[in-house]
Parts: sequence; structure tokens; C-alpha cells
Amino acid sequence: LGRPARRGEFASHVCVRVRGERTLRRHELPPGPRCFVVGRQPGVADVVVGDDEAASRQHCAIVPRGERLYLIDLKSTRGTFVDGKRIRPNEPTQLGGGASITLSDAPPYALVLVGLPAPAAP
Repeated sequence: LGRPARRGEFASHVCVRVRGERTLRRHELPPGPRCFVVGRQPGVADVVVGDDEAASRQHCAIVPRGERLYLIDLKSTRGTFVDGKRIRPNEPTQLGGGASITLSDAPPYALVLVGLPAPAAP
């Protein structure tokens, strides 16, 4: 997927929108230092979730730091959850392989990042 990662950059990954065992859509996250906004606002969000009425226009961001990815809630109205646990706004949460991201406490689907290593121990 895309170009190879440079030293200090995360490799290319895929964000998969799932409902149960069914894949609904794939979003490629190319390698590089930029962050990816998840939300309902086309033209601003990199991962557009316009069919999720609980999602904010700019709900959360997937942020690379070195070879790891972090999730930051952008002060969304309904909250952002990683593996069922609500994360605090503006505080980076490290993502590991298979982490399930939801954009409210009653989401129509989950986002799963494919190809991530397990999170580093605290």
C-alpha cells in the first residue's frame, strides 16, 4: 500500500469499517507524518463517516508518532471509545493491532486498524 515508510514514520495501514464480522468499507492510511481526521465533514475528514449520525463533524484524529499510532478525541459530542473504553478528549491513546474504535456508546459500526503492532507496555 503506497510508498514504504521512512525511518521514524509509521507504515501504511488500513482502517476498516466493520459491523460484526462484515467489512463495510476500507480506508487506506498512507505512510507519513500527517494525522488523519475521522468525522462526518467531507473535505475535512480523511475517514468520512457521514452515515454515523452520532459522529461529530471532526470527531477524532489518528496521529502517527514514530512507528506508533495514537487516537485523540477532538472534543466530540458523544465521545470516542477504544475497545469499549471512553478516551479523554485531547489525550493521545496508543492504538494496537485489532483495536476497535467506536464514535459513541451506541455505534452503528466500529473502525479497526489493520497491521498495527501491540501497544508498548506503560
